[in-house]
Amino acid sequence: TEAPQCDAPRVCDDASGSAMCACPVGTQGERCELCEDSYARRGDEPCYQTCSHSDVVCAEPQFCFDDGGRQAAKCVCEVGYTGASCSECDSGFTKQGEHCVRADLSGIDLLSVAKVNGRNAIVGVNATSGALTPLRTNSGAEGLVYDASAKQLYIANYQGALSLDLASGEATLIAAEQIGHGKPLAWDSRSNVLLSLRSSDYELLAIDPSSGNITERGDTGSSWVWDATFDAKSSTLYLLRAQGSTPSVLSADPDTGAVTELGSLAELGSISSEALAGIASLPSGDLAVTARQNMTTDEAALAACREAANRLGFDGYEAAPGSVKTNDQGDSTLSSAQTSGVELVVYRSYSRNAPSTLTLNVTNPDAFVCIATYEEDLIVSIPANARWAGGLVFDYRGSVNATVADGFQTANTLQLLGGSEANLLGAAGYPQAFRLLSSQEGSDRRLPSLTDFDSYKRAHAPYRLLTVTPPTLSVKSSVAVQGELAGGLSSY
Repeated sequence: TEAPQCDAPRVCDDASGSAMCACPVGTQGERCELCEDSYARRGDEPCYQTCSHSDVVCAEPQFCFDDGGRQAAKCVCEVGYTGASCSECDSGFTKQGEHCVRADLSGIDLLSVAKVNGRNAIVGVNATSGALTPLRTNSGAEGLVYDASAKQLYIANYQGALSLDLASGEATLIAAEQIGHGKPLAWDSRSNVLLSLRSSDYELLAIDPSSGNITERGDTGSSWVWDATFDAKSSTLYLLRAQGSTPSVLSADPDTGAVTELGSLAELGSISSEALAGIASLPSGDLAVTARQNMTTDEAALAACREAANRLGFDGYEAAPGSVKTNDQGDSTLSSAQTSGVELVVYRSYSRNAPSTLTLNVTNPDAFVCIATYEEDLIVSIPANARWAGGLVFDYRGSVNATVADGFQTANTLQLLGGSEANLLGAAGYPQAFRLLSSQEGSDRRLPSLTDFDSYKRAHAPYRLLTVTPPTLSVKSSVAVQGELAGGLSSY
């Protein structure tokens, strides 16, 4: 049979026994514009398989990792191992008996939990640089504390308190107990017991690691405690607490549970299951505290715009400078700050049902534009001299229309995405300026939502490590953590 003439991007496919025009592997749709199920993509790059694809099979002990679909699926090993059967030691690890262990522990000041290939892992933290050194995978670890005298690590999770062998990664249950938010865990070096709080009644608990016996020491009366640490010099228990607000530090009597609030840490953001935090006492008597930084809404809007640029296939905007225009007054103008060079130009609005006009006075051909409208009827006015590298217009419960001046030309349209495609058709009627993305196209690209920046910063703000001096909590240092933390903090 004569092969059909296929219009790109369709290609000739005779796998069924007869030649036909078909979409490239992994794509579907009338114009092959969509990824098939279990595929994803970055911008208009080819669709790639994610971990949910049936063809992706990892032979144990390997497991699949795709960063939530933000990268192609790959089979990986737990921390410290490599090879098809995960039997070889990864770089930086050496064989110790049957296990691969981290060879060089220098530069580690603290221990924490972080995401490594999508799973929780024990990591070392350098207090000066914020660098993380993965030590051992343990998917269940949240809270942790290290007994330096016995060189024993303890962790806390949904089961209760456990001991963890850092060489093998094996955890042994010590005591089954419903431990509070964030699984707070401290080591009382006076009596060699673990200290924690019960989630139901906030009782301070002493857990004997040798017997598993639990003793109630007193009612702290403190809910939403995420981590704890014991300072041997002052015999003080410190608690890190937050309930949807800036974290605060409490001092507690380790024998009675009586607490005193010392103050809050304004540089840090609220703590949640998406933003776990930790506290650890240091030999100096200071406290180390980790949590997501307290971003402003404008900073969150810029961070979301950077992610949008990346997911749409634009490189070089990870650290681009930017500006944010917030509109609650009606008509406004969005302008670029530079004539060239990467920058972000962001507009955000909230609940303006009266029609308002946004003039895009953006003339930087390297600028990436983000427009986030929330319950707003927006008219985007584009002058003839407007120029940009690309952008995303994200609409929620509103509409986007446009006026485009004669003579406007660009090869880089603004992408339109929203909850209702019908509300975007006004702007989509100007294909020289806009390109309409369906909700599936947005999902294929794993585009961030540009509607609720307060929620965005709770889940995406970078982590910081503060060193503070009690009882005033004056900040001695503030360091950016080089990774995504997922649990408590301990001295090492």
